[in-house]
Amino acid sequence: MLTLAPTEQIQFKDINALVSYTEDMARKTYYWAKPQQTLIKIISDNSMTEKGLQALCNTIGCPSLFKALMVETNYPEASKEYLRSIIFSKQAEKILDSKFAVMQDDKLIGMVGSRYKPYPNNKFVNDITDNLSQINSEGFKFHGATIINSKLSMKFASEKHTFDLKGDVNDKIMPGIALKTSQTGDTALSSEQWVFRTLCTNGMKIKDLVSQNMVYHVGDNLFDKLKNQISSSNSSLHSIQERIEDLFDIDYIQSSTSAKLLANNAPFKILPELRKRGQFWNSKKKYKTSKDYEDHRQNSINYLDNIPIKHGGKVSAQMWLGTYRKRKSMFDWVESFTEAAQTYPLEVKNKIEEDAGILSNWIADNKYKILN
Repeated sequence: MLTLAPTEQIQFKDINALVSYTEDMARKTYYWAKPQQTLIKIISDNSMTEKGLQALCNTIGCPSLFKALMVETNYPEASKEYLRSIIFSKQAEKILDSKFAVMQDDKLIGMVGSRYKPYPNNKFVNDITDNLSQINSEGFKFHGATIINSKLSMKFASEKHTFDLKGDVNDKIMPGIALKTSQTGDTALSSEQWVFRTLCTNGMKIKDLVSQNMVYHVGDNLFDKLKNQISSSNSSLHSIQERIEDLFDIDYIQSSTSAKLLANNAPFKILPELRKRGQFWNSKKKYKTSKDYEDHRQNSINYLDNIPIKHGGKVSAQMWLGTYRKRKSMFDWVESFTEAAQTYPLEVKNKIEEDAGILSNWIADNKYKILN
């Protein structure tokens, strides 16, 4: 089993702290051409992060190698020797001749090709802050950022478009945008719509409401291309209120709604605990008896009905037990996932917020299946 360097996972609430950190990391980041010999030393020194190893395995055409290298053995050096032998192969040498190892603080964090256009995180942050007045016609305020490995996500909320959920002055929704980039080619430059619920401090990314806008790290004028995508996201911010209120208007009816979500394969397996194979009833699965079929179905229905209690936090429990408002809505059910997200590591949290947006879009697109 390989020993890996820890992956940086940092959250920023202050934009000046983000600027300072990215500038420091820029001085420690470099791209190493034809890295075959360098990689041998990196392997020997355990100087690569999990993302760096995954990128290396993918680059040399062996994506399944990562899991094999992380299996514990009685001979700890076996994984190193095996990986070195692959890196020394003629096939790997040919591939690596046109690649760059992305190094940060003398650790391998990724691999990129010769066409990759570096766009350092500090330049991305400075471009956003320097041009905010030009792209900011919606009253955006910095709402936080995360960096995982080198993947950067910045969030801005719009005070101009903030609204009370169906007139409830205590339940405010702040639409905004989430901007993403990476120095290792594993994330395109992108602008996504995003919402923040002040009642429970949850965030949720809204994908495909109009379109997900991406700019790949190839060619010149990357930020100019990104500005166009940001403008596109801005122009449709007003539609977020309609989407959220549509979800809020759909009643969540115990047993009935959950049965329809199951029957129509809704993408609700958002939390890590919900992804175990065979955990939920599936109409296509063959069961030994009709009783097994119905028991598994009913258990799955009950589980979905109780997700806000079992996995959500304080606000989700208040919504579901009727202590905040009398009716249950699909919006509150989806929001229980994003409230749960606050208890997970940053990378998992971000993924849950993205998947909750996918679920909300699925519900909106399949509303007739839930209501009928």
